[in-house]
Amino acid sequence: MYFAFEDKFNLQNFINCKDINKSTIPRFSTSPLLTSSQIYFQQSDPNEMVYFNSTDNIDGDYIISASVNHSPDDWTGHDPRVETFFSHLNEKYLKDLRDNKAYLMLDQSLEGYQTPWLWDYFHQQCAEWKVSPIRMIYVTGNMIADDVYEKWANDNNVI
Repeated sequence: MYFAFEDKFNLQNFINCKDINKSTIPRFSTSPLLTSSQIYFQQSDPNEMVYFNSTDNIDGDYIISASVNHSPDDWTGHDPRVETFFSHLNEKYLKDLRDNKAYLMLDQSLEGYQTPWLWDYFHQQCAEWKVSPIRMIYVTGNMIADDVYEKWANDNNVI
């Protein structure tokens, strides 16, 4: 698996976003799923995860990962007080997402929020930013998110 970072040393993306949530933590941070996977693969297969700088030319699909903190109102951009997460991606990332060379992983695995508007918002943003929804990976601690998304997708003729 290939991963790209704007700050490779700290495994972070969205580094130009200075938004702070109400609890004083950044809107975006290092993915807990990534760090857990890193620990696992260091022990079993240290070559499984390869990290690149966001400016590197990467031969193959790669993942742009970030943790998103708090409720989706605080990090998506659905609430007009913050800009959409897409607006904080650098131009290379946006181009590679549009060219189907990258995946954007938004990791909310430490939270379990589910809001009724989330799937609509993701798909609207993907259309607006010309990124295929297939290039989005949303990780959540909500154990019924798959079922909720499947119902939404069926109701909206997405699947």
